[in-house]
Amino acid sequence: MIDKISYELVKNLASNVAFIDKWAGLVKPLRKKVQQTDKIFPVAINTPSNCDQNDYMALVPDSTKRSIVYVEQIGSAQVESITSHYEQMAATIRLVVWYNLDRITEGEYLSEDKLVDQILDWLPKRLSDSLFVGAKQVHLLPTGVVYGAEIVSAYTYNEIKTQFAMHPYGLFAIDLDVWYVTTHCSRGIVPAFICETGKGNHETNELEVPIN
Repeated sequence: MIDKISYELVKNLASNVAFIDKWAGLVKPLRKKVQQTDKIFPVAINTPSNCDQNDYMALVPDSTKRSIVYVEQIGSAQVESITSHYEQMAATIRLVVWYNLDRITEGEYLSEDKLVDQILDWLPKRLSDSLFVGAKQVHLLPTGVVYGAEIVSAYTYNEIKTQFAMHPYGLFAIDLDVWYVTTHCSRGIVPAFICETGKGNHETNELEVPIN
């Protein structure tokens, strides 16, 4: 359920925050050999309909992108209470934001706090029950903000630790507590044959938003 919550959260933000460019929901680390060296990339897992294995760079910063936004899960979801009809669940997620001021302000300095504030202003406190099957009462509460290249230390694309973590680029992340109720109404799992390699199951989105 965290994957669906993450997707709807970032989709909501992308619809309202003008500087969001590349975006995805929940990501997982993907290990891929590049020039005979193992690298670890963040790869989105939102839908099984995209079988393109060449988009592992989609969420890696570069100068052509205005920003990149996605979600990581911190630890496992916990059961807070349980009845014969539902479980009350709790989890912690991290909203990761990389930005490129060259494409947001044409390189003019902008306080990072202003970007953080805009995300927080549009961060939904609750997601509509109509977005989910088998879950309801999804609430989100921001608990902290962190900054810097350490946010992506789990990944091994080296450029982010040097060039793409310094002005006009930057990184911040917002940690959120999530609560939701599962209702035992989820659909059964049916094997899919769209991605014959079994390695698809990821999707990245890009908004066509004019740059002011």
